[in-house]
Amino acid sequence: MAASRPVPGAAAERERRAERILDTARELLVSWGYRRVTVEEVARRAGVGKGTVYLHWRTKEALFLAVLARIKLALNRLVVAAVREDPAGLMPSRMARTVYLAAHDDPAARVVMLGDTETLGRLAHVAAESHADVSAMAMDTVVGLFELMREHGLLRDERTPREQFQIYLAVVTGFMLSPQLAPAVAADRAAAVADQLEHTLRSAIENPPDPAALAAVAPVFIARYEHLIERLQKTVDSQLHL
Repeated sequence: MAASRPVPGAAAERERRAERILDTARELLVSWGYRRVTVEEVARRAGVGKGTVYLHWRTKEALFLAVLARIKLALNRLVVAAVREDPAGLMPSRMARTVYLAAHDDPAARVVMLGDTETLGRLAHVAAESHADVSAMAMDTVVGLFELMREHGLLRDERTPREQFQIYLAVVTGFMLSPQLAPAVAADRAAAVADQLEHTLRSAIENPPDPAALAAVAPVFIARYEHLIERLQKTVDSQLHL
């Protein structure tokens, strides 16, 4: 007898089930930390059997690597959406504002952006190794875009694009960590802190944006980010076993 082929409805149900498992794993990662979370608990809260989780991901590690890649994917899509809405969104100060507000609203995104080893445990090191090629691609993409912005006069020229990227990372990380280092800062509204972050980066590395330059850079920015998003999606899919 010929083997039955999956019907579209069954495939859609498997995808919905996988999404539910990923959402549950994401919530537990933030609240419990990687070390304490078990596949059994993920399955119980997702309303599936433990064996069902392993039908999608062969190991706990693979499941949570997919969670991390999925978060990075969502953050990059937010950046692209912001640039589509307004080309000025490609400026580093505006990119920083976008990701800061996203991380403020989503603790899981903040954990990933900061590489929070207390929450991620050994997963932080595994992810650094497993996602090394994607991380290198992401850095090369942003540094290349910084160089393009400099060529169009959008960024200042006192420092190299790589140095400007390091400044960008340091400033964004500092603002994300500031509520932990200075609890009084946590009382500020997120939008006000995002304003301060945007102003800091604008003052440090940017020139006043010229609309013509923004219009020239925006399509290239979007195309390169979409290529990065495609690579991240493949990383997510590679962890999924349907």
